[in-house]
Amino acid sequence: MKKLLTISAIVLLALSSSVPAAGDQEEPTLMLIPSVKPNFSLEWIIELKREQTQLEIEAEQQRALEENTVKLNKVIEAVTDRVGKTRYVFSGSTPSGWDCSGLVMWVYSKLGVELQHSASIQQYAGVTVEQPKLGDIVVFKYNGRKSAYHVGIYLYPDTMIHAGGGRGDETSIVSISKFAGEHSKVIYKRVVETQ
Repeated sequence: MKKLLTISAIVLLALSSSVPAAGDQEEPTLMLIPSVKPNFSLEWIIELKREQTQLEIEAEQQRALEENTVKLNKVIEAVTDRVGKTRYVFSGSTPSGWDCSGLVMWVYSKLGVELQHSASIQQYAGVTVEQPKLGDIVVFKYNGRKSAYHVGIYLYPDTMIHAGGGRGDETSIVSISKFAGEHSKVIYKRVVETQ
């Protein structure tokens, strides 16, 4: 019992000394937790920066894909508008008259890509793909030959737009497999990445 009274007296004494009198305007005492300085290693900081940079690169790539897709759709709309209107002109490269590589060259110039005016040179542009997408170059080569004899622009499965194959022919949309026939190899080249 004596022990209990002693503890109670100590608690009361502690409370009374920490509680200000009614007239006192003492500022409340805040107990601060000492700040703990994190121990970040140099390797951790470098890794964090690398991840941040990678995210920025991926975001930039996504923006570029979106921009390329919008531009490509506008260019495809413009070139398909020339169907039945633009005649085949040897060495031509404008909507007033073009040959096959001139049409491809014109399409890609609108996307900011310079291609040479030759089907055999355009076959080396970009990368070869197995699954073509809108805007890819369709290259035709005779079996066993190195040089290309014709190019067009891929639209959708088994379909391309091209400058007709001879003088006076008009820009048209045709079947890739029918145009290729049995004696041609068809290659798809991707120059611009899109979504």
